Amino acid sequence: MLVYLLIKGYTPFYAGLLSIIFLIIVTSFNKESRFNLVKIRDSLEIAARRTIKISPACACAGIILGVSTQTGIALKISSIILSVSGGILFFAICLIAVIAYLLGMGLPVTSAYLLIAILASPALVKLGVPMLVAHMIIFWFSQTSGFTPPVCLCAYTAAAISDGDPMLTGYKSFRLSMGIFLIPFLFAYSPIIFLAHNASFWQALWISVTALLGLICFNIGFEGFLSEKIKTIERIIFLICSILLYLPEYTSDAVGIIILLAIMGMRFTRNLSKNKLKSIANDSPPFK
Repeated sequence: MLVYLLIKGYTPFYAGLLSIIFLIIVTSFNKESRFNLVKIRDSLEIAARRTIKISPACACAGIILGVSTQTGIALKISSIILSVSGGILFFAICLIAVIAYLLGMGLPVTSAYLLIAILASPALVKLGVPMLVAHMIIFWFSQTSGFTPPVCLCAYTAAAISDGDPMLTGYKSFRLSMGIFLIPFLFAYSPIIFLAHNASFWQALWISVTALLGLICFNIGFEGFLSEKIKTIERIIFLICSILLYLPEYTSDAVGIIILLAIMGMRFTRNLSKNKLKSIANDSPPFK
């Protein structure tokens, strides 16, 4: 019910209210799940306790938003980005990531995007980034507002639902989503992915596939896990592959794919040998 109402365009508050009413009506037909005064009291108590975990984050987000708008610093951010970055696109994107991290704390994705787009998009456009690409970069960074600690409402809400530790959940979600910070650089240096500059569909598809492989390699190298814990040298190789696959050159893509196939072939051969040794050990008769 909640998902259906959100898809239909209702606000989260209205959809949540109707879903609660719908839940009460549906559960009233079953004697075991029917709400009574005791269950209503317990539900309100649990909701209040879980809200306590989120309220400080909302308060901090309000302070940040108020300071940035009332002091006028928000209007100067675009010029600050250009001056601090020295007109270098890479550093400008890094600064926008920091701004998105600070201003997006505690804000929903839409609110964070609208705020950061007003502040940072002029700087990207002045550096030669197409308008569509500039807004995609900002939109992508604004998605981090829900899982970047210390204020990450999505992670805190998930922790409240699962009775987990809010900070540990936030840091874990941040670590698992580190690869998301690479995507905006792909947008900036490979705008062909949006079929820009008279690019063909196959060129955009190639860049999309290599970027996906690069993201997978980055996550494997960063986490150090691929069906099992991998060695440090393998982690370094996967990270190198991710860099090569992300570079907007066909030569680097080819080298990255060759290295990736080589290391995956080595791992496959090694695992195959291990499985053969295990099967031989299991089939051999025990010593008496």
